[in-house]
Order: sequence, then C-alpha cells, then structure tokens
Amino acid sequence: MLSANGGFYRYAVKTKALSTGDSFADVLRPAVDPDHSATEGLTSAENLRLVEAARARSKRAYAVVLCLCRGDERRTRR
Repeated sequence: MLSANGGFYRYAVKTKALSTGDSFADVLRPAVDPDHSATEGLTSAENLRLVEAARARSKRAYAVVLCLCRGDERRTRR
C-alpha cells in the first residue's frame, strides 16, 4: 500500500497535478528479501481445481488461469 501511494503521489507531482513535494519520499520502507515470501501458493490439487473451474466458466477464464498457473510453475522450478 505504501508503494502504491508513493508511486501515485510521485506521478501526480511529475505531471504537475500537485505542486508540492513528494510527501512519501522520506518514509522509511521495510526491508524486503526478494528471494523469500511468507505467502503460500496453491497446492497442486488446488491448482487443478482452479483450472477445472476456469475451464467450465469460459475459454477466456481458462486461458488466463492457464497462463497464471504456467507462470507459477516456471517460478517454482528455479
């Protein structure tokens, strides 16, 4: 949320929608390890159920979910 607000504020200042300085510039941001996430992904069974539900819904939903699931597979293989 902090990053999104800061980015929006920088954009507003850059486009001169706001004339004051960036009030988010001096906010200390938490350190983040780019190689670790506490967020758990879907299990294989949950992924399969998601793909099956998307396929039953529409071709578009199926295509989007397949792309997302394939991207997840590529990230976990590294």
